[in-house]
Amino acid sequence: MATGTRMAISEEEFREIFGDSDEELDENNSDIDFQGFSDPEDSDFDLREAEIDDQENNALYDYEIQWSDELSNFEIPEFSGQPGIKVDLADDAEAKHYFFKLFGDDLFDLIVVETNRYARQTLANKPNQLAKWVDVTRAEMKAYFGLCVIMGLNVVPKISDYWSTDPFLGNEAIKQTMARNRFQEISRFLHFADSCVAPKKGQDGFDRLYKVRPVLSTVLKNCQNCYSPRKNIAVDEGMIAFKGRLSFRQYLPAKPTKYGIKVWMAADSSNGYVLNFDIYLGSEEGRRRIHGLGYDVVMNMIKPYLNKQHHVFFDNFFSSPRLLEHLEMQNTYACSTVRCNRKGMPPCASAKITVGELVQAQKGKILFTKWHDKRDVTFLSTNISPDQPSRTVERTIRGKAVQIVKPLVSDIYTKYMGGVDLAEHRINKYKIGRQSRKWCKYFFWFNL
Repeated sequence: MATGTRMAISEEEFREIFGDSDEELDENNSDIDFQGFSDPEDSDFDLREAEIDDQENNALYDYEIQWSDELSNFEIPEFSGQPGIKVDLADDAEAKHYFFKLFGDDLFDLIVVETNRYARQTLANKPNQLAKWVDVTRAEMKAYFGLCVIMGLNVVPKISDYWSTDPFLGNEAIKQTMARNRFQEISRFLHFADSCVAPKKGQDGFDRLYKVRPVLSTVLKNCQNCYSPRKNIAVDEGMIAFKGRLSFRQYLPAKPTKYGIKVWMAADSSNGYVLNFDIYLGSEEGRRRIHGLGYDVVMNMIKPYLNKQHHVFFDNFFSSPRLLEHLEMQNTYACSTVRCNRKGMPPCASAKITVGELVQAQKGKILFTKWHDKRDVTFLSTNISPDQPSRTVERTIRGKAVQIVKPLVSDIYTKYMGGVDLAEHRINKYKIGRQSRKWCKYFFWFNL
């Protein structure tokens, strides 16, 4: 009969059973859902402060010891950037002049070359059609894109309706700019890279975004070179609607656009100008995130704007005490909602509070705030000192009007978090392009 006595094993037997270190564990069983970014070179931001040694790994940054309920005020450095347009434009410049700074002649020439190449490759076995093909020119491609923009403003049921003889449907300016058949030809063969030389999966240089890489890289570089953001920047996810077959298509039931391509975005909170973006490709083998996906997304999106005293806003998908700490180390301040079960949260994060109640804790310049309005709302911030004034708001509790205190961090977050939402609103207001089976065209319309 078994007894309660424990059997002792030798050190050699212990190592044989459990191994010498955690490195023998299967990484595929990890509960960390890391994601791959579109361009490995773009994701090599400075992680020197994030590469912690064994001693710090064992300690796991014991936040509970460092958090304090005693709040101390601190100064927030002034924003040192120089916001605004960074390219020379005439005083009477129009919107198209700025557009051509983002989509320069080099990019148009590349699209012309690849479109003509793809047309000839496709028609190679159809000599009669190939003989009728006329190569696209730069001027013609610019006219084509101009028509696509106009079609986003003036929507009709079918593309062919723009050339209709019906005066209520047809658009005379479009008819005079380009023939219907020519527009349809360019739409059919529109291409951005030579797919024949694309590295296959498993080969060096394989890139799932190969078909749009030239456009993605050029437009992103130009967006950053042409404009410097104001103090407040929002980081969030966006969606490019697409219901076709695609390995990295996402389904987000809570979003207005439920099916499509997820895009991480950073935008100026004041005007929605997109400052940085990257396509979410899903999990990729061979890549490990030290601090998790949310941390890496924010650090990649904000990388060009570090050390300029910007204030960054993001939601609880991305937020963690460590992220705010590392941003503050690089003179970048943040404000975010946060999940109370994140690692490193203060003990008061689990406190139960009633309507109007407020609890706070501080670690260095990181301020934790938990406030109950209609429900618990929790924030982490490094851009608001504890001495900043709150305001009183009216709420109805059990049929009676009650005055409660609303912390400033809630107003600040609400005011500046919507930069990406504003960008998406403007993109969706005048949708460019029509339905297609090719995902790369949807991404191009998003850029346009």
